[in-house]
Amino acid sequence: MSTNDGPRPLGEVLKEVIDELGVQEEVDEARVIETWASVAGDKINEVTESAWMKDSTLYVKITSAAWRQE
Repeated sequence: MSTNDGPRPLGEVLKEVIDELGVQEEVDEARVIETWASVAGDKINEVTESAWMKDSTLYVKITSAAWRQE
């Protein structure tokens, strides 16, 4: 991380911290999970319960037996 004493944009500082910690993949996965609900829409959200990532794949738990068969 830079030792610059002047003000810096928060996004710039966060990017540096993420890079230094080596957690970019985890941050990207969290963003995908976080945005799932808005991307899927109300109808899909009514029949899904949770989402998680594994090996760069988004998994979504379907709560409706009829939807699981689709």
